[in-house]
Amino acid sequence: MEQLCICLRYFDPSTKELVERIICLYEIHSQTGEAIFDVINQFLFDLEKELDKKFILIGQCFDGASSVRCQAQGHIRSRINAFAFYVHCRSHLINLSVKDTLTNEFYQSYDLIHRTLVFFQESAQRLDILKRSQIFHTTSKEGSKVPSASDTRWVYHYQLAEFVWTHMVSIVSALIQIHEKNKDGSETANGFAIRFVNEKFIFQIGIMRIILGHAKLFLKQTERRSTTFDKFSICLDSTIVRIQNTLNEFDYEIYKQKVKEDRDLYQ
Repeated sequence: MEQLCICLRYFDPSTKELVERIICLYEIHSQTGEAIFDVINQFLFDLEKELDKKFILIGQCFDGASSVRCQAQGHIRSRINAFAFYVHCRSHLINLSVKDTLTNEFYQSYDLIHRTLVFFQESAQRLDILKRSQIFHTTSKEGSKVPSASDTRWVYHYQLAEFVWTHMVSIVSALIQIHEKNKDGSETANGFAIRFVNEKFIFQIGIMRIILGHAKLFLKQTERRSTTFDKFSICLDSTIVRIQNTLNEFDYEIYKQKVKEDRDLYQ
């Protein structure tokens, strides 16, 4: 069963703040633009009737899904207000920008850590080996949970880089152990381990982690309900400066230590 959440966002003159409230949940049996429009249209009709007021729809904001960007938008313009202009959700656009940057600049490294962690998640036994490796190498007292894979949540990209950077030696150790057991996935684990001890790969993960850390902070700032375009611009400018100074933030001593630890393991 799919549900459509209806929220109202409005300005409260008493507190001079934007307020966002969940009003209701509707069960929907189709995710087409027309089905979504019908639910929204019925909600607006009922609300107008209850308040005895006529609403004027002046705009609409969706992500890039064709069911809403094309279909729902078309229904709204043709059946409610032809001048209700469409705006692509800025948070979704920023998420796409982060994803595209990773794809273009760090594709091989990002793809490797993504596939490696999915490899662990596919087996409870592999996860247990990783957990024990984390405890043994003291990168975690109880074994940190592997981030759940998601290509649409921007925060996942940062979590992925942070997890791998923190538990680098534990991951390599776990991969070596899986390979030595000579069971299902043994050769895959060995292939991952070989690439994980590469100096360039380790360097890129460290750089990626810093950049995504700044992106995470920026995205959290822009998602606040009170964010204005002026604040957005200031946050963007400061984030650009911080990202440009990434190499100055990079800790080369920790990098050298990680390279040495990984290579000592894979002898």
